[in-house]
Amino acid sequence: MSAEGRKRNANQKRSKALTTTERARRLGVSHRDYLSMRAKANVQRFVGGAFFNFFIAVLILFNVTLIFAEFLLPEGEQLNRVIHVNDIITWIFIFELSIRYLVAPNKKIFFSNFWIDIISVLPAFRIFRTFRIFRLLRLLRLTRAVMILLTQSGWISRKFEQYFGSFGILFFTALMLILCGTLAQLSVENAHSISLDQFLAEVWETTFLFMTGEVIGELPTTQGGKMVSVLVSVAGLVVFAVLVGTISASMTAYFQRKMDAKDLDISDLRNHLIICGWEAMGEIILRELEAVPDVWSQGVVVIAETPMDIAKVSRIKNNRKLFHIRQDFTKVEVLEQAGAKRAKTAIVLADKGENLRPQDRDARTVLAALTLEKLNPSIFTCCELLNETNATHLKIAGVEEIISRISLTAGLFASSVVNQGVTPVLTDLMTHHEGNYLRKLPVPPQCIDKTFIELLEYFKVEFDALVIAVECRDERGKMLQQVNPDAHLKLRSGDMVTVVVKRESELCDLSD
Repeated sequence: MSAEGRKRNANQKRSKALTTTERARRLGVSHRDYLSMRAKANVQRFVGGAFFNFFIAVLILFNVTLIFAEFLLPEGEQLNRVIHVNDIITWIFIFELSIRYLVAPNKKIFFSNFWIDIISVLPAFRIFRTFRIFRLLRLLRLTRAVMILLTQSGWISRKFEQYFGSFGILFFTALMLILCGTLAQLSVENAHSISLDQFLAEVWETTFLFMTGEVIGELPTTQGGKMVSVLVSVAGLVVFAVLVGTISASMTAYFQRKMDAKDLDISDLRNHLIICGWEAMGEIILRELEAVPDVWSQGVVVIAETPMDIAKVSRIKNNRKLFHIRQDFTKVEVLEQAGAKRAKTAIVLADKGENLRPQDRDARTVLAALTLEKLNPSIFTCCELLNETNATHLKIAGVEEIISRISLTAGLFASSVVNQGVTPVLTDLMTHHEGNYLRKLPVPPQCIDKTFIELLEYFKVEFDALVIAVECRDERGKMLQQVNPDAHLKLRSGDMVTVVVKRESELCDLSD
């Protein structure tokens, strides 16, 4: 054995050789408190273990079976033995609950979790044996047995929730109420040693009363029997009301899923738009994009951690191609999930997140833009910045459009002061729901090698549209944007023009 191995074994032996007194000293508690803590922790692990809980569940099921036997067996030694065994099992449950109470770290939570079990063991005390009906309180343990079986067996629990869900719980509740009602009716009517056929007949009568609220067969002869009948009838109405609500909720959810059904999956999207981040401005962006069919038809993926339903808050009418990924848009795997490598355009908003500072918001914007350009160099990226000094990083990364909300807003205010009434004009151009808006189009073949004034006349005469800018290449091959260009500017193949068009114009179908 190597020296390192011997040293490791020595350390392990030294650790095991620590006395309880030494361990207590290291924890800063007395030796007695340390032993108490150890014992309490061991008991907690034992009573919380799967084996112990399965044993309790089996014991509960056996106890419930004996309760039914008490009603079917005639008076005599055999019935007395059954009752005695039931009492022993009840005292076992009392002992179990006492142990759980002693080791419970929070007594309030203990009573919240086990109040039904506490009520179910009351028949063990003499004061509750005066009336036979109190012995039925032991049936309440059946709910705990079912919960143990579901919680301790993960596969069964998942399958139960998958195939039955709320309806399974309602069915179990109705079954419990019918059985309890049947036994309660037999108890108050002083029925002893009935046959199995009589018991099943009573079950059927209780079931009919539970479902319809009407009594079939003989009416109860005692005041207690009449009270039990009323309670069974009321319980049936309550369960029926809950069932109707559950069915309504299920149908509503089903139709909502049908309404929200997508025409395709994110993996099927090509040349789509990705929006990173979310805030109030995102709602306006989605409404504006929905008004442009050639953009909306390609699909829009929003990556934002907001829990809200973005389609609902944005009042989107057609959300069949709108997808929402509730994850961090700065992560590479999330952008790949959104199809960044296949996307045509991306918008990165200054997401607020959880009360992020302005510099942190800009940092996330820059990180997302850099990742997008790395994943897809051909993607057209438009970013929002709060501080324009961060624009240098985005320009180096190849981001095509950088928008500063503060600069745009300040410029709009200044223009409104200098040129009163200009705001409605700009609003009309920037929105897509009505009026006029901007379109970027290639120069028509018939206007190549012609002057700008001739292009202006062509668009106005043919389409009632107004050309306000031309994008052309300079001597170095770089694209330059010329707003209100010179009248004699010569147009070449590959140039682009920005046009003010009417919403109903046929130019809407000429965009690439």
